[in-house]
This record gives sequence, structure tokens and C-alpha cells, in this order.
Amino acid sequence: MTGFGLALPLSILLPKMLSSETKNSPMDWKSLLKGSPDIVLGIDEVGYGALAGPLVVSVVAVPLDWTLEGLRDSKKLFHKKRERLDKHIRDHVVLEGICSSEEVDKMGGFLALQFLHRQAIKEARMVFPDAPIFIDGNLPIDGAISIVKGDDIVPAIMAASVHAKVFRDSLMSGPISLKYPEYKFHFHKGYGTAAHYQAIEKHGICPEHRRTYLKFLNGEVIVPKAIRDNLRA
Repeated sequence: MTGFGLALPLSILLPKMLSSETKNSPMDWKSLLKGSPDIVLGIDEVGYGALAGPLVVSVVAVPLDWTLEGLRDSKKLFHKKRERLDKHIRDHVVLEGICSSEEVDKMGGFLALQFLHRQAIKEARMVFPDAPIFIDGNLPIDGAISIVKGDDIVPAIMAASVHAKVFRDSLMSGPISLKYPEYKFHFHKGYGTAAHYQAIEKHGICPEHRRTYLKFLNGEVIVPKAIRDNLRA
């Protein structure tokens, strides 16, 4: 099920892909702005590469010169540090969007990510119609400024990255892990770890798994060689 914190039921109509894409150094992202806006928005997603669980996007709105000590790309932070930072980020969160594993399988990972990004921009514009929106990466997204490695450059994107990670982790460690305890989702959050593949070999797959992300042979999941060697060690 796809959903947004501020959204009504969503259509899966995919508009024409347009982009404001650029590659920038950490020092020049503000040069992309027209004037000096009071508020800037950042968008980032988490869970794109996971074998199971939802794909999550977060939108954060902060003052132009807003900073937070210790803030950086969520992938470069330990769990406890992300949790502490998120306490200061939550008041700036505009919305959270979710695309379920079933929807990811139906659309494909790339189109699901594009869909979430576009819907996030659409919903954010209802609250902040004129604020510039920054997004991590180089995907073609109309209405946003794409910055490669933006989650290490633009504070608003960093904050969105941290909140999206904390939010998705809470889903994987909470309701999803409780529903399917045999997979230990609270431990690996749905990513392709040795422990996760071991659970798949023992229990098969569950509705939270993305079938399009897994390789099958005669109905059985094929475990990557590097993971299998680790399991045998």
C-alpha cells in the first residue's frame, strides 16, 4: 500500500520526467537558489536496496541557514546518533511517504522511487508552494534541484535522510518484525545480510519480501555466492 502523511489516496499516473540536475561541491549549493528564501526543503529516501519492507521517503523543511551539529548522511551515522539527531529533526518534517514491497514489485524499484519523489514534491508544494526543493541524487525529477551526494552537502537533505532512516527502521523493528519474527527484521531491516538469507532459506519468503529483488531457481531463492560462502564459514 502506498501512502503519504498528508496525502489522499494516490494515483499511479507517472507524469513526464523532467529534471533540474546538477553536480555541485559542498560549498556552492546555495548558488542554485533564486534570491534568499526563508525556507528550503529536502527530500531523501531509504530502503531502495532492501530485499524486504517498504521504500520510504521523507520531506523536511528548514530555514535557509539551519544547521545541526553532527548531521550528515544517515548511512554514515550509528543508530543511536541518528535517533538523537532525529529528536531535533521531527519538528521540521513535512511528510513521510511509503511504498510497500508489493507496490515496489508492481512498479519496479526505479519507477517506485520516481513515483514517491514526484508525489512527495506534489504534497510538499501544497504546504510550501514557493520554497526550493533539494533532492539527493541525479534522478530526473521535475520541480526539484537534484544534487549528487546531496545527503552529504545540503542540510535539509541530510535531515530528510536521517528521518527517513529512523522512520523506516521503526517500521521494520516494530510492526513488521512483530508480524514476522522468524526473519529478524529488527536486526537487518530487510537488507541482504547473511542472517536474512539464512532466514529465507529456512522459512521461505513472506509478503514483505520483494520478489523482483530476489533470484529464484525452481521456486527456491538463490543465495548470492558471497553470502553463501559466509553462511558456510
